[in-house]
Amino acid sequence: MIQIFSKIKNFCIYRPLPSIGLFILILFSILGILAPLIAPYGPIEMIVKDRLSPPSLNHLMGTDHLGMDIFSRVIYSARIDLFIAVTSVGLAMIIGVPLGAIIGYAPKKVDETVMRLIDGINAFPLFILALIVAGAIGPGLKNVIFVVAFVNFPSYLRLVRGQVLSLKVSQFVEAAQSVGNGYFRITMFHILPNTLGPVLVLMCINCAWAIMTAAGLSFLGVGIPLPEPEWGAMVSVGTRYALSGEWWIAFFPGLVITLVVLSLNLIADTLQEIMDPKRRILI
Repeated sequence: MIQIFSKIKNFCIYRPLPSIGLFILILFSILGILAPLIAPYGPIEMIVKDRLSPPSLNHLMGTDHLGMDIFSRVIYSARIDLFIAVTSVGLAMIIGVPLGAIIGYAPKKVDETVMRLIDGINAFPLFILALIVAGAIGPGLKNVIFVVAFVNFPSYLRLVRGQVLSLKVSQFVEAAQSVGNGYFRITMFHILPNTLGPVLVLMCINCAWAIMTAAGLSFLGVGIPLPEPEWGAMVSVGTRYALSGEWWIAFFPGLVITLVVLSLNLIADTLQEIMDPKRRILI
């Protein structure tokens, strides 16, 4: 236990930026979980007499055109956006990682057939593809999660497939084959565990991308519908009033998106350095 705390202490001293990123991510996760206890107002509570109020002691981040408290909505939005990120990326991993492992170790014809289908999906820019699918199935939390997972799972499939192609000619795989292990056991118990390092890095990057995608879809009106609190939808509303001087409506949700995405990218960079022997940091 003492050694663990010593490593954490050294990590925070020598790598302050990732520590700040982790702190920001934990902070907004806690704020989202405890939103009913922390938020001074309800997420869709309208205080008409205070509509378009600038930041003050009564409304720390001001209010929007309907009199809803921006601070309260930002906190409640953390629940939705972080839930979308974790759930959609988790679903993409559940689909993409096993498929990548199986395809990478499968016969060449199966590999080529599946990869051509994946190439067809990747032919579209990811956000454009997400926008098309979201427009087809409609707005809503479940639909946004499905869309983000759908456009993300090919990245896990490609990554794991590449790792498997390089690992299946390794000596430990040949040793497993020589003692009679079958195709499925070798794939799932010998090869797949050795691919999880890069998958964890990609998971952090995809969580950041998932938050931006969900915000972008909501900004364009095909994500989380108003008046549900969601960072992208709040920015969309705020842009209509920014030119008339009510800058706070879009500024604070946009700032939170930037901070959370930046924190996830810092964590991803650190994980990559920890897991790459050539770039390993001191912890």
